[in-house]
Amino acid sequence: MAFHELATNAAKYGAFADMAGKLHVNWELRQHPERLIIEWREKGGPPVKAPTRRGFGTRLIRTVVEQQLQGMLDMTWEPGGLRCSISLPLANIAPGRMR
Repeated sequence: MAFHELATNAAKYGAFADMAGKLHVNWELRQHPERLIIEWREKGGPPVKAPTRRGFGTRLIRTVVEQQLQGMLDMTWEPGGLRCSISLPLANIAPGRMR
């Protein structure tokens, strides 16, 4: 749900709202502690500003990442586009751990 909401917002307001916009998604598995790190970075879309209030989408993303998956979320609205960093404990997203 969090990625669906990020993509929806990118289409409405971010990188996908402009033909020149780009999205870069990088991920890595860290061993100590065992975590999945995801970096979502939009560039080239319309200029962005931090929202003045938390809308439904931001609340949904925060709820999924922080409450349901006990992860950490950092959303930064840079002039060139949104940067969203997500860190999730592997135990909460892959029962029995991925090896």
